Amino acid sequence: MKNNFISIPFYCLFILFLSGCTNFLSTDETPYISRSLLVRNPKIENCLVVGGKDTLSVSAAESGNDTYVIDTIEVGDTVVFAVAFGARSNQLVSASVLSSDTNSLKIDCQVNDTLSKMLISPTDLNKGQMYFTSGWSLIGFPVYYYARKAGLVTITLKVESDSKYSPATVYLRQPIK
Repeated sequence: MKNNFISIPFYCLFILFLSGCTNFLSTDETPYISRSLLVRNPKIENCLVVGGKDTLSVSAAESGNDTYVIDTIEVGDTVVFAVAFGARSNQLVSASVLSSDTNSLKIDCQVNDTLSKMLISPTDLNKGQMYFTSGWSLIGFPVYYYARKAGLVTITLKVESDSKYSPATVYLRQPIK
């Protein structure tokens, strides 16, 4: 009996310690932008190679983990890549694909019927801004962009969820010659 009396408080302290270390009820996680799609996926759509596509390489920039540099393209090129935005155990609120210079680079987010049903006002696809109905934790779609003028353009991919650790942002630097 004495052993049980000592062990019960010990087990209670042990359970209290474990619950303090891990909050099992927490669902706040940082949303993400799939980097694996970005690294293997950009293609020039209108080039003169077999199949009409040429893969561009993507490398991490020296400036930080969330910045990537894509191979140089030429004025007139159309590039396409797939992007996936996720909220893990949370729900997506909004996402955006923006160009730092709309005169040099025009972005076009291609949404299908399924994705268009998830969008709510004030979504503006012409500006690359999307807002979602509740209940979604992962979306993906192709992004096209058109090189209009030479320069260095930054494409900003941003996703927001209902997490307190939101948003997540990735920057793509695109040289155009």
